[in-house]
Amino acid sequence: MKTLVQFILSFSVVLYIVTFVLRIPQTISKSPSLVDEYYLKNFATSVPLDFLLVFIYLQIAMYIIDTFHVYSFIYRNLVVAGTTACLTGGFCFYFLQSPLTSNFFSRWFHKVGYVSIIYDIILLVGTYNILNHLHYIT
Repeated sequence: MKTLVQFILSFSVVLYIVTFVLRIPQTISKSPSLVDEYYLKNFATSVPLDFLLVFIYLQIAMYIIDTFHVYSFIYRNLVVAGTTACLTGGFCFYFLQSPLTSNFFSRWFHKVGYVSIIYDIILLVGTYNILNHLHYIT
């Protein structure tokens, strides 16, 4: 239960700072209207979906870290970043191979393309690092 609370806190802090304060996805994507549609207009569905996706991405990264006994702070971050790049890149590839539709993710990946990986890496690595530090202080 403590770990779930730590994850919720980590995710919330990073999402708020990166997306709403620094507006990194708006800058990176050069498509602020799509980002605002996702996070402002559809907040009630988008944030829980992001929460779930970040949780799944981190679980996959942690599986790799545990399986290969990755102890180095830098290498752990590289595993999280690499896992994120592969998963988001796979989703991007999938949507780019399909015709453009009205689905948000179809429009997102057709507009932003593989640049979307950068935002996801920032979100995941930031969440992972705060979560990791919370484990040490509690």
